[in-house]
Amino acid sequence: MSENGTNPLESPPLFPFSIDLSRDEDPRLAELRVQEPVAKVRFASGHDVWIATRYADVKVVLSDPRFSLARSTDPGAPTLIPAVQADMLVGMDPPAHTRVRQLVNKAFVTREVEALRPAIVAIVADVLDRMAEHGPPADLVDQWAKPLTRRVVCHALGVPRDEQGLLEPFLDFMAANSSAPAEDIPAATQAAIGYLAELIDRKRSHPADDVLSAMVQAHDGSDRLTAGELFMTTALLFGAGESTRNNLAGAVVTLFRHPDQLDLLIKRPELVPAAVEELLRFTRSTEAMQGRVATEDVELGGVMIRAGESVFPVAHSANRDVALFDRPDELDIARTDVRAHLAFGHGIHFCIGAALARIELQEGLRLLLRRFPALQPAVPLTELVWQPGALVRTLTALPVTW
Repeated sequence: MSENGTNPLESPPLFPFSIDLSRDEDPRLAELRVQEPVAKVRFASGHDVWIATRYADVKVVLSDPRFSLARSTDPGAPTLIPAVQADMLVGMDPPAHTRVRQLVNKAFVTREVEALRPAIVAIVADVLDRMAEHGPPADLVDQWAKPLTRRVVCHALGVPRDEQGLLEPFLDFMAANSSAPAEDIPAATQAAIGYLAELIDRKRSHPADDVLSAMVQAHDGSDRLTAGELFMTTALLFGAGESTRNNLAGAVVTLFRHPDQLDLLIKRPELVPAAVEELLRFTRSTEAMQGRVATEDVELGGVMIRAGESVFPVAHSANRDVALFDRPDELDIARTDVRAHLAFGHGIHFCIGAALARIELQEGLRLLLRRFPALQPAVPLTELVWQPGALVRTLTALPVTW
């Protein structure tokens, strides 16, 4: 046995683990939380890395400055999210991260996110009107979650309604994650870069009441966001919107699988905010968060992580940790302490779009269930297709009727 308690003659198991994509809990992760909470695994790339599966250890990886995000963007570093780059907020360490985050935060403070709620309600209502006109059966991914989240992020950023279609190929690529055809990526990305660069110039000369204008104007003394930082932050917000799309669809599937909770939510819509937090905690969305590289030897969960080794925090496993959550494998939309979940991360890299995502999830579910209280799946849940190869758990379609 090695110093870390592993047998050097045994190959680490391949991660992500092979599991039915329809399942919300991974039994291998449940075993590791009890038996080996910080475990060595192997990526398809051949890299051996550590994964952290318990709540306390995941919080340490997400917040301890000895675990570097910037190092995870080094050429050849193990990663599950190759699109993350060094000039993205999610690829920075302090002090660079501190500077950019403060400037971006000013934009979100200037434009109070909560003030967007009425506009989001109007967007959701319009999307549901269109779905009602289409009639059942309808695809809840294509006719509800996708247009809702894309219109919201475009509205928040100030992308004119008649120009939003220009970003569709880029957003389709972001939504597809690793399943996107490689040959389609450069053209979609370059078109988006060109359009957003032109839009940023417009916001600079004719600022409006939107987040992109506020980011263009945000400065600390003579310091402003660079053109690259503006684009990368904007792309990050679009990516967060695609994650919210998946969260919306996944939340509905979870409610379909727990009809007692669905009925309770329809009868008691005041539970929607708590239900959103519980659904974020309960429903698996990503295989793991972006990895961190240890900058020095760090003991984590009884294991010595050596300098230069990578650790990947598994938030959806942490959200099932019995040390923090009572009855963690039970969906309970009336929980009172559920906001402690790690679906949006923790520490200085806590998701900058979390407040916007929460409003989308709250109003999206509230208005959907009010408009269609008899909503039900149009096909057996076992027949739903989950996109293979995607790093974010993604439904290809969700046929429903009412």
